[in-house]
Amino acid sequence: TPVFSVILPASVTRIEAGAFDGADALQRILFTGDAPSVAANALAGSAATVYYLPGMEGWSDSLGGRPALLWNPAPDPDAALAFQNGVFSFTLTGTALIPVDVQAAPELSSAAWSSLTNALIGADGTLRVSDPASPANTRRFYRCVWP
Repeated sequence: TPVFSVILPASVTRIEAGAFDGADALQRILFTGDAPSVAANALAGSAATVYYLPGMEGWSDSLGGRPALLWNPAPDPDAALAFQNGVFSFTLTGTALIPVDVQAAPELSSAAWSSLTNALIGADGTLRVSDPASPANTRRFYRCVWP
């Protein structure tokens, strides 16, 4: 089964040459720590976009020849939370074209979160999210996760 997305822990501080050889299907790499050092051609086997988290150091707009984007989805503090036709909706903001999976559950401690949308933040830096199940629930919690 091809791998499309990976999350690398903060403990990864170096990417060696050939690390992604044969990773033709890989589309996204999320680094959870500071920018690693990258050997020449380390990412040559991949067409993936690299993503990194807010507050991490050493990042620029590329890593090893691959584009690098800040992964920072968050609720838009200036956009109203709204019910339209009885359905709850809200707006996320973040770096344009970053992927995000928005999930909902009736309890924070729920083991089962359902995906509302698995999409990209738009070119304008926003994503409108609607919860069609909201009318049937007295309480809902939402989270953004790496897709």
